[in-house]
Amino acid sequence: VAEDTQYFDRGEMEVVHTMFRREFGHLPRLIREAVDAERIRIVADHFTLIADALHHHHRAEDELVWPLLKKRAGDCVEKRVQMMQAQHHELEFDLEWLCTGIRNWATNDPTLASLEPASEASRFVELLNEHMAAEEQLVVPLMEQHITAAEWDAMVERGAAASDPAALPLNLGMLLYEGDAEVVQRVLDRLPADLRDTVCGDAADSYAQYAQRVHGTTTPARSAEL
Repeated sequence: VAEDTQYFDRGEMEVVHTMFRREFGHLPRLIREAVDAERIRIVADHFTLIADALHHHHRAEDELVWPLLKKRAGDCVEKRVQMMQAQHHELEFDLEWLCTGIRNWATNDPTLASLEPASEASRFVELLNEHMAAEEQLVVPLMEQHITAAEWDAMVERGAAASDPAALPLNLGMLLYEGDAEVVQRVLDRLPADLRDTVCGDAADSYAQYAQRVHGTTTPARSAEL
């Protein structure tokens, strides 16, 4: 690797994790407070959005990040990667279970108690937060040493290419709400110029409108407040 090679910046992982901490962190309360069919539908659709984002995030790590680390970091990374893979497997299983619970809740009589799906969501949030903290402590430092910025950019671009272009302003807005401005700007710089202008102009408003519908406010509590 050339001496001037730039490596992955942990800030790019942290901005994504912060978004997941916030949006999943609100989920148990949103479920408990949904008292009619319309609110239940909104909360269920929101869950689908963030669950899909988490699934694709973990899939990219499993398919692209861990193999590179195992190839380059040697024996020191093996147990850490195995831990991450095991946690991803557990989270995927629990996410499917939660998905089934929320689907059943959303399609049944809205007067039925939301206690069970809210409890399942709380348990999932606890596991997810533990996983992200472990990843940031044990694996992200190795990514900073062994994953180049160009390789990480390629992973981000792959994810963007698989996304609905119409959803990009909202997706970016969810990151921008708490994300470090410099980190988010680097993400924007990878987009084609015409798309970048559209996304930048609409991102904050897209999330504000979405948050008003889902959270009942344009300024939901931030991740550190949950």
